[in-house]
Amino acid sequence: MEDALEVFRFAYDSDYPVVCMDGSCKQLIGEVRDPIPYKPGQPVQIDHEYVINGVAEIFMAVVQLAGKRHEAVTKRHTKKDWPMQIKQILDERYPEAIKVGLIMDNLNTHNIASLYDSSLQIRNWKKKQVFVIAVKNNYCFCRTLPSW
Repeated sequence: MEDALEVFRFAYDSDYPVVCMDGSCKQLIGEVRDPIPYKPGQPVQIDHEYVINGVAEIFMAVVQLAGKRHEAVTKRHTKKDWPMQIKQILDERYPEAIKVGLIMDNLNTHNIASLYDSSLQIRNWKKKQVFVIAVKNNYCFCRTLPSW
């Protein structure tokens, strides 16, 4: 945990950005009945019953020192989705960076092996590029249950 906190004592450097990444699975729910609209002296009435319309994975990448964030929504969170987010960070948002620091949790899909496994499925992403990506990043994993 100290590794993660250590990077924030320096000023922002565009050559060495630090990106905090996380993902969260959310249920997409809908109303079974239309809410009863607001009336004077009475709030909107919403039925407690709902219908499940599937799930979505929300990826969040925050560059706290620069005051930037990026969100991405996918249908699932698989071993292939995480490398796609990494590729997007490196290729689209920080292509000129010398090294990108990644701070993330210890989820089983958040590792360098995921980059290699996915390189065959991701179009225009060769093993050599994956090696450059693996070398280009500093990884800092936060503990599962940090004691604040």
